[in-house]
Amino acid sequence: MESKYGPFTAEELVFVGDWIADFLAGQHCDGTPAITRSWVNHCKGANAPACWNFLSTWGGTCDCTILAAIHRREIELEEDWRAKDRARMARKVNEDRAKLAALEAELP
Repeated sequence: MESKYGPFTAEELVFVGDWIADFLAGQHCDGTPAITRSWVNHCKGANAPACWNFLSTWGGTCDCTILAAIHRREIELEEDWRAKDRARMARKVNEDRAKLAALEAELP
């Protein structure tokens, strides 16, 4: 199932943005998406074509435009990432409470 970020999760897009920024630090973009392509091909494998289609809808034709597109959405991405973490933590707390209640029910 695809998210509003296509075949990516918010976490992946934040990560790849940071990764591209680290690689481009102190360098000029060569006008190709070589850095992003290497990450996508390595990490997304068979889903790489869908990733490229999605990134092109964001205007990603080279590494610096992909990075710019991710940075334009950075606040939204990080909010979605945190919301997912909060939901996961809430589920864990509820599971732990249920386990605790079951244990307390077993006590004499």
